[in-house]
Amino acid sequence: MPVCTFCIPPIYVIKPDKKFMAMFIGFMGGDGYFDIGEQKQYNKTTKSLVKSTIRIRLAANINVRDKSLLEYFVKVLGVGKLSTMSGGREQVRVIFSKKDLITVILPLIKEYNLQFLTSQRVKQFALVNYILENSITH
Repeated sequence: MPVCTFCIPPIYVIKPDKKFMAMFIGFMGGDGYFDIGEQKQYNKTTKSLVKSTIRIRLAANINVRDKSLLEYFVKVLGVGKLSTMSGGREQVRVIFSKKDLITVILPLIKEYNLQFLTSQRVKQFALVNYILENSITH
């Protein structure tokens, strides 16, 4: 049988384990935050404002010297975006979008039965779950 010289080998995605997710939740619980707010929507043809939706993101800002930690989170989870803060601040930000939360992060939190420990993050997480479980969009 001939060998395919142009075939791309399959990429195997390794699911983050409970130990990694516990570390991630601990970090995000202490240094992260849920960004829940209005996501303005515009009509592309008329450029006018239409009914807004709810924006949900999980984010953290840290000093640029610790950027490798955020890169590690993004690499292992396979989701998230990194950006450098402007305005002369030596900070880097990681943002996990609503899609990232729904498809990767929340299922892993539920599967491993993990919880946030700070009261503020617990409240924010409860609100996120309420919005998503009740399909609230506006």
